[in-house]
Amino acid sequence: MGRRQWISVLKKPGVRYYKHPTRKRGVNFDRHFEIRFKVNGETFVSSLGWSSEGWTAEKAESKRNQYKENAKEGKRPRTIIEEREDAEKEARTKADAETIEQKKAVTFGEYFEKTYHPDAAVSKKHSTWKQEGSYYRVWLKPNIGRIRLVDIKPIHIKAVLSAMDKAGKAPRTIQAVLALARQVWNYARSNDEVSSDWPGKTKACKAPKFDNRRMRFLTHDECESLIVKLREVSPQVANIALLSLDTGMRAGEIFSLIWENVNMDAGQIRVMDTKSGKNRTAYMTDRVNDMFQALEDDQGLVFPSNTGARIGQISATVIRAIKALGLNDGITDSRNKATFHSLRHTFASRLVANGTDLYTVKELMGHSTLAMTERYSHVSNESLELAVKRMEQATAEKATADVIPLAVNGKKLVSVSGDRQASR
Repeated sequence: MGRRQWISVLKKPGVRYYKHPTRKRGVNFDRHFEIRFKVNGETFVSSLGWSSEGWTAEKAESKRNQYKENAKEGKRPRTIIEEREDAEKEARTKADAETIEQKKAVTFGEYFEKTYHPDAAVSKKHSTWKQEGSYYRVWLKPNIGRIRLVDIKPIHIKAVLSAMDKAGKAPRTIQAVLALARQVWNYARSNDEVSSDWPGKTKACKAPKFDNRRMRFLTHDECESLIVKLREVSPQVANIALLSLDTGMRAGEIFSLIWENVNMDAGQIRVMDTKSGKNRTAYMTDRVNDMFQALEDDQGLVFPSNTGARIGQISATVIRAIKALGLNDGITDSRNKATFHSLRHTFASRLVANGTDLYTVKELMGHSTLAMTERYSHVSNESLELAVKRMEQATAEKATADVIPLAVNGKKLVSVSGDRQASR
């Protein structure tokens, strides 16, 4: 464009312009206006814009007077840049305020249906996602679905709890529903939809306590009968059950097991990507080693599905075998019913019953904390009690053997303890 030739506007001090070399506005060349002034020794310059953008000498003069007055009073804006910055800041503030108001208007139901549940479909198992949808429709939507997230208080959470309690729902279900509500809240908090802690953290909103852990252990005969029954129908399912019984491996760990993690020479199995997030080593019994030796394939998954993919869930064959053997006959409490997972429990109970310390059991089971292993402590207590009974019986037998009648100088003496005698 070349060197600019500034032209001062007559009778308008501090206002000047330069012409665009080619671009015209009407018959005249387009003009670019600039203003300047000095206040308290500081010079302020603002490049305003082109006449084609609406600037005129009069507007430039007016803007200069405004900025100069602001500079004298020590306030903003004093330049066109400051004016634009202030305008942008005001716009952001206004937008933030509108966003906050929009967030405040979001109800629990809207957030669950439009954000939480769609996102959960990607991050959670389908069965879990489906169950959460059911919990929401039956319990959360009717009770807190229309309440704004920011308005949810302990009284609303208590309403959910009371409704479920009144309907006679099991403590486990109540806890699961309240846990879902808390998850939705925490997800909203992580996305800055809410800022406070979960409002259900009060005594009045706590779900009833319960122990829903399955604790069914199988006897030796039950285990062997189950393995035999399974082998009649599906040798692979029988092998999976045997592996769980003799190593304590979870079903998912067995389904993911690949041959490169099976070391038959060392009698070890490397269990990877476990539920606790910590890899561990499982140790083969002789019959487990024999089972691996008998399998033909030695690449990829040890127990693939019919399509060659990873098995997704426990075969219904197990359920049918348990039913056929009558292992759950007369049992109504689900915690006491035999399932595939009972094989893993049986592995742990056998360890404890044979004197294995709980820490070792924890490592073999792949528990993340010792507290998870302590559920088997009652088996240890039974063993301890039996040990005391055996000690008592042995002591009694020894005491009986030591009591030997003696005759000394015609007097009958009785040995009371083997080292003390009483004369009779």
